[in-house]
Amino acid sequence: MEYMFRPYARYFDFRGRSCRSEYWMYTLFLVSVSLVLLILSGAFDVFLLEDPYAGADLEDVGMLGLVWLVFMLFSLIPSLAVTVRRFHDIGMSGWAYVGLALFSLVPLIGLLGSLAIFVITVLPSKEGDNQWGENPRGFGDSYHSNMRDDYRTGGGVRYR
Repeated sequence: MEYMFRPYARYFDFRGRSCRSEYWMYTLFLVSVSLVLLILSGAFDVFLLEDPYAGADLEDVGMLGLVWLVFMLFSLIPSLAVTVRRFHDIGMSGWAYVGLALFSLVPLIGLLGSLAIFVITVLPSKEGDNQWGENPRGFGDSYHSNMRDDYRTGGGVRYR
């Protein structure tokens, strides 16, 4: 549960690393709140079920639609920060995320950029510490130096 709100506690923190759990729990929180607010506001009725050629008025969306918009604007910076930290966690620069995000804006082929971002956020953490900091899961270099050799080389059972 703490992973859902940690990006808000680290609002402008683009340094360091974020584990998969933090990234995906925060994403689940954003999607859940967005769905609830959009369903309650009737935005799905206006934008998805109405005639596509009829203009949708903001009055139809209502106050909850405005609350959703404010929530998403408030969550923009933490979303960017947690994604950059997620890229750091697998050993990539945050600028790679910026490049892929800009590439994903290109019509048609931009889907490849979005797919690349998705795949990178699913990858496991880089073992040990890296240039962006300690492993957020607590499995730093000191952890690996204290392990038996057969576990470090993959000969033993590891639970993660």
